Amino acid sequence: MNLEARYRATRLMPRGGQLAEPVALTTKCIPYFVPALTLLGLATVPSLCAQSSSATVAQPGNGVVQGRRLALSHRGFAITSSTDCDKPEAGPTLSVGTFFEDLRLLGDTALVAIREWRQSDTARVVSDWLDSTIDEPAFFAGAIELLLAASPRLSRLGSEMVFPLIDLQMGPGKPSSFAVSTLTARVTRSEIVTLPSGGRVEAWVVSTDPHGWTYWIEQRKHEVIKWHVPPVESLCPTTYTIASPSP
Repeated sequence: MNLEARYRATRLMPRGGQLAEPVALTTKCIPYFVPALTLLGLATVPSLCAQSSSATVAQPGNGVVQGRRLALSHRGFAITSSTDCDKPEAGPTLSVGTFFEDLRLLGDTALVAIREWRQSDTARVVSDWLDSTIDEPAFFAGAIELLLAASPRLSRLGSEMVFPLIDLQMGPGKPSSFAVSTLTARVTRSEIVTLPSGGRVEAWVVSTDPHGWTYWIEQRKHEVIKWHVPPVESLCPTTYTIASPSP
């Protein structure tokens, strides 16, 4: 399914304060799964950082997530998936498509990610608009790999961060809307990743809770070079591995 969507948050204010104008959040996506929205602010605003004994809480504008760390780029990822995943032992891995991400500068204060999924069964185009009111600042779900790459604190074993996320909330008989949830990312180990080109790079392995996705962050450039999506209902587990440019 092809899908091009633009979403607009009509109100986005921190607790105890109010922004002068609504914040527009825009992306262009042609996805395989739910459309991913990305808009990472680069400007510095007063700190809203909150910490616990075990984790750092990231919030837009508190400096924990640093958009300037992300390089403008056009990257391609090979998508592979297990077959026969409804059986106790999954079948062999199969190539199912390619994912492209184009990271551009929007004005001089924000980044926008344009994503495209290319698959053989792509057949139709759907456009949609969605307006919601959000009462607290948060990052958009679907941009996790960019948030992890822009979080320098996730560069040692045991480091942990909590991200508030704006995501689509859908239910039977209910209109879709935005809702805020939290995701915890934790560096669990170091691992050598073999790329489609045959190259091998050392990466930090980051597990996430509650959605259970796993990410690999290349240690030298601190870029996410791979992520794994566990099986969901009838969907088999899927892995994205960077194919171009090669790290």
